Amino acid sequence: MAWTFTNEAGTELNLDDGSDYEVVRWSESGTPNLALGSTIRQSRPGAVIRRASLPMRGITLLMWVKGTSESDHDQNFDALQAHVAGSYGRDEPRFGVLKYTRSDSSVRSLRCIATGGLSRPHDMRLSPTLSRVMLTFTCDHPNWYDPSEQSTTITIGDGAQVSWPVTWPVTWGLDGFAGAATINNTGSAETRSLTWEVEGPVTAPALFNATTAEQIRFPNLVVPSGLKLRMRSGWGPDGKRDAFAVLVATGGSETSVIGEIDTGSRFPRMEPGNNRIEVSQSNDASTGHTIKHTREYLAA
Repeated sequence: MAWTFTNEAGTELNLDDGSDYEVVRWSESGTPNLALGSTIRQSRPGAVIRRASLPMRGITLLMWVKGTSESDHDQNFDALQAHVAGSYGRDEPRFGVLKYTRSDSSVRSLRCIATGGLSRPHDMRLSPTLSRVMLTFTCDHPNWYDPSEQSTTITIGDGAQVSWPVTWPVTWGLDGFAGAATINNTGSAETRSLTWEVEGPVTAPALFNATTAEQIRFPNLVVPSGLKLRMRSGWGPDGKRDAFAVLVATGGSETSVIGEIDTGSRFPRMEPGNNRIEVSQSNDASTGHTIKHTREYLAA
């Protein structure tokens, strides 16, 4: 069960069960090449604008579609086609998740759409009960990711449970009541999927990644009891594209507070390896600041 694809309806299909389907080879499971380009700046002889950008990732699975009879083969092919065809015939593609299980049983995922390989050319039909399929998936985010979101809670205020004596040197964090934790991002790529959640009552919450020297502050924000501040740093491989900051009510309704962010703030990212994360607030209350992230990988 090395390869599976979960479609937009949440239904998983084993693409490598060995009986109906078998993945023989695959391509582009490593790191795709950067997209490079250069442009001559107009009216400035000799001035060249150079750029390097992350490309869309494409991965192709060479598969066998099998059957115990010609009819069974055709049914299996039809089932495969119907399962992965979330992007065909629609203005807006419907994304699914391609999963690869490694030899150590860890799972790598790609959020993608099927973009080719189901045209059923005659020369790919090897026998009445066997076809060869070059199934191609395209992903807008180039990194593989671990589908299990990681979570760490830093408690500050009355619930900090500071023990004495304090070992020096010590990091007190940002101004005000503060706490810190070292979070190990075991992925091989940086991630901007960092999500920060803190429930009220909390005043002037702030978060600082000392490893990347990036901080985000809400110096005038008051989060009352019953509401939660939720901040997301930006584009991640799970399909969430935007950086945002909202207050979330008990029923799930959201109110944007992005205008409360201090002008010197930056949405933090997490580097591979250890990241020293510090949080603070200006009120004295037992408060749990939860930091979540998705581990991203350069290769499967």
